Amino acid sequence: MALVFLVLISATFIGISQGQMKVGFYSNTCPDAESMVSGVVRNAAQNNPNIAAKLLRLHFHDCFVDANGPSYEVPTGRRDGRVSDVSQAANMPDVSDSIQQLIAKFRQKGLSEKELVLLSCKSPLLSLSPLTNSLSCMFGDFMVGRNSK
Repeated sequence: MALVFLVLISATFIGISQGQMKVGFYSNTCPDAESMVSGVVRNAAQNNPNIAAKLLRLHFHDCFVDANGPSYEVPTGRRDGRVSDVSQAANMPDVSDSIQQLIAKFRQKGLSEKELVLLSCKSPLLSLSPLTNSLSCMFGDFMVGRNSK
């Protein structure tokens, strides 16, 4: 009986340790995974301009909670289900926050006021076509991916 118990416990811990996420999880088993996903997302965004805006908003939320700035590496390989940490939600910008609170929250993450405006405007602005010309008109030389202030 003790042997059965030890085998079950060992199997449980082996499953847990193999289910952890990490950056580059698919590097050896499926080295093209990230480029395939990027291609699918790129095609979807070309077919429906609203997708890009929605994905930007989604990644903004993840970046704001999980990163200490405007970018982060995404760990992959999750096999254990979905987990949320309710305490992280308190760090998100809220619709009831004053402009001073919003600026402070964005500065804590290394983001500027221009980035606050860009990330807060949601789908209507980002659905404009072509995207880069619209953003250039509104924000001058500030563009996603550039670090100009």
